[in-house]
Amino acid sequence: MGVSMGRSAMGTKRILIVEDDLAVQEGIADILEVEGYEVLTASNGQEALTVLQEQRPDLIVSDIMMPYMDGYDFYEAVHKQPEWVTIPFIFLTAKSEKEDVRLGKQLGADDYLVKPFEREDLLITVEAKLRRLEEVQRPALERAEQLEEQLTRSERLALLGELAAEFAHEIKSPLSVITMQAALIQRQLGTENRQVAQDMARIIKQSKRIGEMAQNLLEYSRRAPLTREVTDIHQIIEESLTFTSYLLTKRGITVERHFDHSLPPISIDPSQMEQVFLNLIVNAAQATPYEGKLTVSTRRVGDEVHISFADTGCGIPAENLNKIFEPYFTTKPRGEGTGLGLYVCRNILTKHGGTIEVESEVEVGTTFTIKLPFSH
Repeated sequence: MGVSMGRSAMGTKRILIVEDDLAVQEGIADILEVEGYEVLTASNGQEALTVLQEQRPDLIVSDIMMPYMDGYDFYEAVHKQPEWVTIPFIFLTAKSEKEDVRLGKQLGADDYLVKPFEREDLLITVEAKLRRLEEVQRPALERAEQLEEQLTRSERLALLGELAAEFAHEIKSPLSVITMQAALIQRQLGTENRQVAQDMARIIKQSKRIGEMAQNLLEYSRRAPLTREVTDIHQIIEESLTFTSYLLTKRGITVERHFDHSLPPISIDPSQMEQVFLNLIVNAAQATPYEGKLTVSTRRVGDEVHISFADTGCGIPAENLNKIFEPYFTTKPRGEGTGLGLYVCRNILTKHGGTIEVESEVEVGTTFTIKLPFSH
């Protein structure tokens, strides 16, 4: 026998055999159990109804001529119950008269086997009915899984909104202290130490930027609208590369630019878009070995601008590619990542009417491509 469906992608299949001839019943059970099916047995329709109340089979194979309740009456009793009506039904009979076959088909039986039958005939018939059952059930099961996933995602998003608002609110106070102290040190130094004064200026600037990002997160958690400006996308990219230049230089990463300078300005929220670019650049730097490369490209594709960040880093395993945009998912060591960066990036881009896609190969590198409409 060829491929058996005794154990399929949807689990081990359970078959109920209803047959009053014990030898025939045991023979069918032996054949099916060898193929990996779970087998239930009953000697007549009444016994079978009791079995059904305890365990629901995936398929029923029933004799017709039986004492107490024959196969036809059993079939009708099964199909009066909504929870059993979808169970496929195969009739067994020692008769081959057309009237017998016709009555079974009129009742709605899925198939018919005339005794004596070959082992191959039994298995082919059983597998065909179970395969058809899986084809019918699969879309419903997939839809149920999708609904469950959406519900879980909605619950997580609601929690994320609460945490984001609390984090953004709480971080403002320590940031204000850092900014004021840095400004005080800057004033005290005056022109005595230009390098330190410049470092303080950078601290003040970046502290203010963190404050802006926290405010953006707070506004996002409240579903605040974008503050759009017609902007040169390359200017935002260059500012992001400047902000991360220390990290890139420290890791020996070379930055290559392939810009289409003929691109027209685009309507975006510059601050939020810069947050997206910074996140992708920092992620690329952290994932790329020393003396790697980051290639940033822009090009026009129809009515969209495509912005790509391609690194030569460690890559993302295929099983994680569909998870990286979920909140709290991270592959970084504990304490080194919140799992919120890419999630926030995707949501910012969605608000812009754009998308973000990822391609990756382990030990080769990763490319994130942002697609934004020129008009929205």
